Amino acid sequence: MLEEFTLAEPLHLGDVRITIDHEEFVDAIGYGLLSYFESGEYENEQMSARDLLNDFKQTLREEDIPLSWRIGFIIGEFAGLLNPDLDKDDPALTYLESLSRKCQRSYQ
Repeated sequence: MLEEFTLAEPLHLGDVRITIDHEEFVDAIGYGLLSYFESGEYENEQMSARDLLNDFKQTLREEDIPLSWRIGFIIGEFAGLLNPDLDKDDPALTYLESLSRKCQRSYQ
């Protein structure tokens, strides 16, 4: 299932092109986005900073998972929080592909 999120081209986050030289990290960003949207959190219009921090801390505590994956997952969850419109994008694209294309269009 990890291959599902690997992009053939550079990942665009903001106005930065990121080369895919660490697939596990990039895959984790995709899983973080997927988790954010599948959990229904994007429907929340309010949350506390403490809840958000606790969610991130819980992910970082998972010591049996590589740190690069945990950090990528948090970035993906946060990217989902900042881009709730990704849920309305082309369903043939993964959330990671949608985010990359959105950033590419926005920062050309």
